Amino acid sequence: MAVSRRKPTSHIERNIITGMIVSDRYLREVTPVFKTDFLTVDPIRSVAEWCLEYFEKYNKAPGPHIRDLYQYHAEKTLDPDNAEYIVEFLASIDDEYKRADKFNVDYLLDQSIAYFEEQSLRNHLDDVRGALNAGDMEEAKELVSKFNTVEKPGKVGIDPFTDVEAIQAGFASREEPLFKLPGAIGDMWNSQFTRESLICLQGPEKRGKTWLLMTLSMWAHRERCNVAFFGLGDMSQDQMVRRQHIYLAKRSDDAKYCGGLLVPILDCALNQNDTCQMANRIGTFGCMIDGAKLSFDEASGYVPCDYCKREHPNRYKGAYWWEMRAPVKPLTWQEAIREGERYVKRVRGKGFKLACFPNDSVNVRQLDAVLDRWEIEDGFIPDVIVGDYADILAPEDTRKEARHQINDTWKALRRLSQKRRACVITATQADAASYDQKSVKLKNFSEDKRKYSHVTAVYGLNQTPEEKGDGILRIGELLVREDLSAEREVALLGRLEMGRPILSSYWIQPRKK
Repeated sequence: MAVSRRKPTSHIERNIITGMIVSDRYLREVTPVFKTDFLTVDPIRSVAEWCLEYFEKYNKAPGPHIRDLYQYHAEKTLDPDNAEYIVEFLASIDDEYKRADKFNVDYLLDQSIAYFEEQSLRNHLDDVRGALNAGDMEEAKELVSKFNTVEKPGKVGIDPFTDVEAIQAGFASREEPLFKLPGAIGDMWNSQFTRESLICLQGPEKRGKTWLLMTLSMWAHRERCNVAFFGLGDMSQDQMVRRQHIYLAKRSDDAKYCGGLLVPILDCALNQNDTCQMANRIGTFGCMIDGAKLSFDEASGYVPCDYCKREHPNRYKGAYWWEMRAPVKPLTWQEAIREGERYVKRVRGKGFKLACFPNDSVNVRQLDAVLDRWEIEDGFIPDVIVGDYADILAPEDTRKEARHQINDTWKALRRLSQKRRACVITATQADAASYDQKSVKLKNFSEDKRKYSHVTAVYGLNQTPEEKGDGILRIGELLVREDLSAEREVALLGRLEMGRPILSSYWIQPRKK
């Protein structure tokens, strides 16, 4: 007889079965400690058994072949009610196959072991109560003495020099980035976009931090990552939604930003100073007089060239020019809806959650609680968590002095990245002295330098007034863990008027200390 058709008593059961279906590594590591009686619904147990049998035979997760397994068992042993339950369940996780390479294995393993411990104890208590109710004290005592907790597979303590398995695992654990940006900025940033990283953008006010954070969240989402974006008081929900649609449409809803616009594009310094000797050079003359670059209007007929960036990168000397964008109509909400629908179709199967809070109203602990709720209600587990921005989070403990509160916030952000096995990206204000500097330095921290102790990378946002007008933002490496080539800068070419802080990029010569 079929069990009553009900959902699993815990969202974690759905995630466990999803992991067993789509992830080879999860199934491999969970198999030694998994027991089907940890699960509460018979149809779910059946799917788990199919996955275990498949893994034993083929040494991998079934993936899309789970439907073949269902068909096989439906024809032979499945009760109709159980079969219908499984069909509905498999349909609900269809999209997970598309993002199996982004599946958060480590987080789910942590959650699974905790759940197995709880279920093991519950089951054991049921057995003890059963023996007591039957009046069998000896059986009850024996059951109590035999209880063993569930532990994550793996031995305690290894020899790091001779343990071949541990050495192989250590080198294999270097993770690929969750998402990647193209060009020079990708060369600088991509290696940091991994699970458990905490990345910080540091710069003065109105330097484009929110635009960059939003852009990184959109890149991550486009590359099949689940993204949680928390607006922490700098921008309202309405403002963030408008910005996201301006980003998609590449045009503003404000008429004053919709006129003719000079958009920066890649060029080469050798082309501009007319010293290029390449036969494939596109232009025929430069755009400089006595070492000064002419304006767009003054250099009539000048043609930018980035041939060497593509074909001979060692010869390329990064520079920028402009092209004129013709006037556009302001973006309307009706157009935004259509653009959003097209975008959702392109990224089907990925999750994006936006939540905005008033300034100084939530702390990291409360954000973690929001993530718990999303996981329980929607099965949403983020790969990338973006906070705009850390300085306006509420304290973790209001009883402490202000500078200790700040340190606690950054420790909590680091803990969040480790607990959630996610890439956490945020921003912080630089100090007042940074306003008069060409480039932000490590010394330009605000309030408490101990925040540097908890991050995996800090990048400075640098911009002179002239560069701001030209659409250029320089990104400088301030502190990068496991990177021996810090102290470099990349020039970002972008236009915030069209919602794009990153259109292209190129390397600048290393900064002098």
